[in-house]
Amino acid sequence: MIIPVEDRWGLLFVFEQEYGVRKALQKLHSDGDLLFDSIPAKDQAAFLESTATPFVVQSFKQGKEFLKAAETASWLVKPLLLYYGMLCVVKGALVLWKADYFTRRNNLHHGITSPAAGFLTDFPGNFVSMTKEGVAPLCREALGEPPMDPSTQIAMHEILIRLPDIVHMYRLVFNRKEDYQFTVLPNVFFHDNKTGVFYIQFDLLQEPLNRLRAKLPTRLATDFSESTIDEGGQKLSRFVSKKTWPTREMAEAIGLPSFMAPLPALANGDVTFSFILPIERANGTLIEVSHIELIYWLVFHLSSLARYQPHLWLTMHSGSSDMVALVSRDVLATCENTFLFLLITRLRYAMGLPFIPPPDTTKTGNEALKTTG
Repeated sequence: MIIPVEDRWGLLFVFEQEYGVRKALQKLHSDGDLLFDSIPAKDQAAFLESTATPFVVQSFKQGKEFLKAAETASWLVKPLLLYYGMLCVVKGALVLWKADYFTRRNNLHHGITSPAAGFLTDFPGNFVSMTKEGVAPLCREALGEPPMDPSTQIAMHEILIRLPDIVHMYRLVFNRKEDYQFTVLPNVFFHDNKTGVFYIQFDLLQEPLNRLRAKLPTRLATDFSESTIDEGGQKLSRFVSKKTWPTREMAEAIGLPSFMAPLPALANGDVTFSFILPIERANGTLIEVSHIELIYWLVFHLSSLARYQPHLWLTMHSGSSDMVALVSRDVLATCENTFLFLLITRLRYAMGLPFIPPPDTTKTGNEALKTTG
């Protein structure tokens, strides 16, 4: 079931209002959490007011219109509308990381391509490649991931097996064997009552963890300390972030590593996290990826397929040679529902900034954030 955009948009409405965007950018700037490429320090405040703020507002408004149009569109054009909706909101969101990135024309390219050789009748073998400049590589940089070599080809198979809402249908339709995957236990964020800070903690079963040591994200070792938990059952490895944050919102939006993908809450309110393993290249090197990137790449490829190879897109949905239409249907529905959820998670701290009261209020910033839901 596709959840209407208006219901998924939530506090993203902040970024449709110039006041909200301006306050968020000003607070990020004053806290030293906003990057600039080329705008001199003396001109940055004016740039945020006159240029960056309207860019963010219009990007989010345009993105919302594309996504709303995608809700009612047929499969013939749905991936095109869905991708352009994603592209617009991502372009707006990147300003909250690097405020003047969009002043360089090359930064506004897609940054990802589906070469002609990447369009195959065997859909799992279709692939995308990254370019050196553009929105997609900037997203990787903003998520703290290393740049990707343009010669790297990411096959649809490698993407599909890493998407928890899609992988089961994919394996069924294409008769794929089971692939490794983790689900992180609930209650990932913890509050230290003694120091008042938040940290990230999660447990993983030591098997198959130990078998996959060489294939784990590098940030698991660099950003977390590890200890063994043995409570009489299966041994667990407990990972605790080396950094801490003053609010849960900051821990979730800034500290949550890109290889941890939050999933919608369970019926009892618990939130679980899918653990996204790197993609291994033929030469043994690893490509670290995030949930939101995988969705973005997948929808980009489907939009390119519908736009440049409409005959292949028609074949996929005709059901004349296989059941791939079941997978693409699940892909489009899942991506529509999940992308904004993941984006909101990454922007949650910035969304709360316009609601933080001035210093002389009786409420603290944390209490103000809590009242916004």
